[in-house]
Amino acid sequence: MLRLSELTGAKNNATLTPEQARVELAHSVAVAAEARRTDVLTRDLSFAREGERISLRLYSPLGLTSPAPGILYLHGGGWVTGDLDVYDSFCQHLAGDGRAHVMSVAYRLAPEHRFPSQVEDCVAAWRWFATQLDELGIDRSRVCVAGDSAGGKLATVVARETAGDAVKPALQVLMYPALDATFSSPSHDLYRDGFFLTRESIDWYLMHYAGPSPDRRHPRLSPLLSPLPPPDVPAVIYTAGLDPLRDDGLRYADRFREANVAVHQREFGDMVHGFLLMGGLSGAALQSARAIRESIARVLHAKDIRRAVREL
Repeated sequence: MLRLSELTGAKNNATLTPEQARVELAHSVAVAAEARRTDVLTRDLSFAREGERISLRLYSPLGLTSPAPGILYLHGGGWVTGDLDVYDSFCQHLAGDGRAHVMSVAYRLAPEHRFPSQVEDCVAAWRWFATQLDELGIDRSRVCVAGDSAGGKLATVVARETAGDAVKPALQVLMYPALDATFSSPSHDLYRDGFFLTRESIDWYLMHYAGPSPDRRHPRLSPLLSPLPPPDVPAVIYTAGLDPLRDDGLRYADRFREANVAVHQREFGDMVHGFLLMGGLSGAALQSARAIRESIARVLHAKDIRRAVREL
């Protein structure tokens, strides 16, 4: 995959405008993603927030018995790129293999809307989603928040800020999450160049997202560095072995263990950042993505989610 990137001349985000980077990601995913499914129905929805409409897309597998598990999905893309269409195939497969309803959120993007707009959109999306569970046939005891990369950070902040709600996440699923804006983990230096996600690109994302001089230790920006323990919401954390964000996930899993909150962490050692969107080109990425989706299904359909997380 790395060699293919070299041969095709994939562009470095740091040399592009946000608009160009969004187009580049959409083109790349169109080539690399898994084929679409025909056994998952989709429906576009929206809700109002601050005078704007936040778009969502619901994925429901055919033949799913109600009440079924539900997943609020927060996409990756550095808070600058990514949208419902880029993650369409991924969410179809997550719903189909997970045997769950999946609600994908098109939170507002930076730099048009800077931090913490994305956090606030996603918290609002969770609370709107919680009001729709009965109508959608979703079991409120089996509803989770999930996300990859930038969306993984958003997912764990949502889990923290809604942990006291009447409907709180029963599970958080974090896939190669970006959890430390200070870049203090060794993997940020070890894999800073040559593995798809570069340090230069990460700097570009953060600058557009949070501005040139953010408080990098703010708990909404760096959940890993929050002085508070993780929320009492069981977590499943997946990391890629060849990823500058790898240690963010490993260290966050340690914080759950220290707080005695149920957590499962699995590393896919030969994968690079973003492998979940590469299943159409890489057999290894496809197998890894399927393993993740199957384990999510196993937890969400278990009688005891906390125990299932510990037993993964």
